Amino acid sequence: MLLLPRQVETILEAIKSEFGRTVAQLDWMSDQTKERALEKLASVNNKIAFPPIAHNISQLEQYYAKVRIAQFAAKTLGKRV
Repeated sequence: MLLLPRQVETILEAIKSEFGRTVAQLDWMSDQTKERALEKLASVNNKIAFPPIAHNISQLEQYYAKVRIAQFAAKTLGKRV
């Protein structure tokens, strides 16, 4: 499944949002520490690099249409050779 840059940004924002809700609900963290943690979270900038082709699924499919994993590589993926 290919993810476009906007989809990746949406996923990252959802992760940040959920993390913020989790921090706000922590019992063991002081209010001052929660405040600092949420400030740090708000200051996080997502740095995602995509080549221009990544913005166009049809171009990506065309670019990778000829890519094939060799049978040997597919069988040994994740195994010691």
